Amino acid sequence: MLSRLRFFSFLLAATLALVTVEGANAAHGPATATEAQQAALAPAPNDVAPVRLAQISIGGGGIQIGIGGSYGSPRRYRDRQRSEQGPRYRRPDRQRSRRRPRPEYDREHARRPRPCSRYGQYGKRPCRPRPPRLPVIVITPPPPQFEDDDDYLPPPRRTRPTPPPRTAKPREPRQPASPPRRRIATPPPPAVIPPIPSPRPPVLTAEPDHWPGEVVVQLAAGSPHTTEDELARDYNLTFVVSETNTLVDRRIVRYQFGGQRNAATVTATLAADPRVAGAQPNWRYRVLQGARDEGNASAALQYASMKLGLADAHVIAKGRGVKVAVIDSGVDRTHPALADAVTRSFNAAGNRGKEIGAHGTAIAGILKAQGLLKGVAPAAELLAVRAFFSNSAGGEEQSSTAIIMRALDWAVRHEARVVNMSFAGPRDTAVEEAVTAARKRGVILVAAAGNGGPDAAPAYPAAYRDVIAVTATDTQDRLYGKANRGPYIDVAAPGVDIFVVAPAKAYRHSSGTSLAAAHVSGIVALLLERDASLDGAAVADILKQGAADLGKPGLDPDFGAGRVDTLKLLRAATVEIAKPAGR
Repeated sequence: MLSRLRFFSFLLAATLALVTVEGANAAHGPATATEAQQAALAPAPNDVAPVRLAQISIGGGGIQIGIGGSYGSPRRYRDRQRSEQGPRYRRPDRQRSRRRPRPEYDREHARRPRPCSRYGQYGKRPCRPRPPRLPVIVITPPPPQFEDDDDYLPPPRRTRPTPPPRTAKPREPRQPASPPRRRIATPPPPAVIPPIPSPRPPVLTAEPDHWPGEVVVQLAAGSPHTTEDELARDYNLTFVVSETNTLVDRRIVRYQFGGQRNAATVTATLAADPRVAGAQPNWRYRVLQGARDEGNASAALQYASMKLGLADAHVIAKGRGVKVAVIDSGVDRTHPALADAVTRSFNAAGNRGKEIGAHGTAIAGILKAQGLLKGVAPAAELLAVRAFFSNSAGGEEQSSTAIIMRALDWAVRHEARVVNMSFAGPRDTAVEEAVTAARKRGVILVAAAGNGGPDAAPAYPAAYRDVIAVTATDTQDRLYGKANRGPYIDVAAPGVDIFVVAPAKAYRHSSGTSLAAAHVSGIVALLLERDASLDGAAVADILKQGAADLGKPGLDPDFGAGRVDTLKLLRAATVEIAKPAGR
């Protein structure tokens, strides 16, 4: 109770002191800017300083009441005292020389109040001194008394958290200074030499290729011969040769042209003429010759005869009385293995190139070789048609549309039942018409599938619908690596590392789908001996039914129906099996 009385008495004393200060402020009144300026110009006694401010602050230690003047700090008051004592000594000449007349500046700032100076220098008015501040009255109340010491809890002291002691990082051992590195000039990178492409074998890639500057025109068989000269005169062409093809019942005329014209433009112009039955470039054909390896004759190397089972098949049939035409390069009839093998021959290529070719000799030996080598159809009648030629020794053997048409016409006119075509070229409208006409006459056409590789386009004439396409396999019944693929392939036969006859009484090993086609042509001759009434569709179905399936089950674009089995085919070659078959 006693402590509360002390506290209220202290508040009463503080309130009285505050009222006294407010009364003093009310006596003086508020000071405006004009009054303050006039008061600054009027002199004031040094011992009189009006009270203008009272400050009260309440803190944790008590209440403080401060009363002071309103004219700045004691420093300003000190400056005022010094200015009343008079200006300091200065040199008049230097003072006058420092001030330069500025009439424009004086006129512009004439109405502005001139600044004051602490000591009245340069003719300025002295600044009004500030009165000294009165001392500050501090009234500190006594600390409060509590009846129980437990009622009072001093405020907690705020202490700064002690930082963790700093631990010096252990210094890493100083590495010895390494000797300066010498900059070694790096040699320039070696020049990259592009690899030299390996020469490709002389096989057809099925790219459109024709003899430059030549076109083949078909005219009606009954048209007058003057039409040939008229076309040459009208279209600025050079007449080369004309012949009647009984297979297609048309006259085939070969022209040459010059200048900057191309074959496509010339053929398009000729085809639009009503006198022309057909016009096209004179396409180029090539024999499908694979790798050649010289070797010695050996019965153990003739695996194709064992794969096909020819020893047992020849007990049943040897192709007696069946005419097989080989449209290829010239055949070496002087070879001992081909003595009396060729029944008739025809030179469709004329006097161009060499008459004897290695490819045609090898195909003829596969069909009807005697002595050291055994042909597939040793009793068949061989019709050798030279349609390919080479302009240089060992060069590529090639042909044209006009020559192939002439060769097919001769083979059909001489009653060939089987035509072997181990060559390839682009799709040819004229040759396709001749193939279709030969098929209608009962001729069975067999062609090589092509040696262009897995990504090659279809090779013709094998890709025609009326032709049996044959691919090649090796001793392990694996597909020939360079053989074409496609849905047009019908069957497969041995065609890798085949021991064949070569010109100049020699022998060698060779590979390619052309050799496989020759094996199938000989097997077809054996089938026709058993049943001469078989047509192309029936023979194709018998070949597929009697083939040993290879690769994927059923027909596939690699092996077709599979590798042919001669003995199985001969046993199935009856009229009852062949008649219902159709293609």
